[in-house]
Amino acid sequence: MYFVGRIPKEDAFGELYRRYQELQKLEGDEARQGALTQMKADSLLAQDRLFVGKTFDNEVGLFIRDKNGNPRIKIYVDKAGKPRIESLDEKGDPEK
Repeated sequence: MYFVGRIPKEDAFGELYRRYQELQKLEGDEARQGALTQMKADSLLAQDRLFVGKTFDNEVGLFIRDKNGNPRIKIYVDKAGKPRIESLDEKGDPEK
């Protein structure tokens, strides 16, 4: 059996739908944010981990994020046309 977080994969969509319905009933941004955070912790909401394309800064390439959504690897051509490869730490700073 495969799991999405602690939920059997076969039940994941139903659980996501149920929690989304509950989320709509919550009042206040703090309560909604708490529910979204819990849904992420339970792997019901996916993080964007991989992006291939053009950024708002006109960089074109492959961009990989870690499990927390932090940018970690960038292989791209910058807006000046120069190819770049960057490895970033947890804070998004270039590794040395």
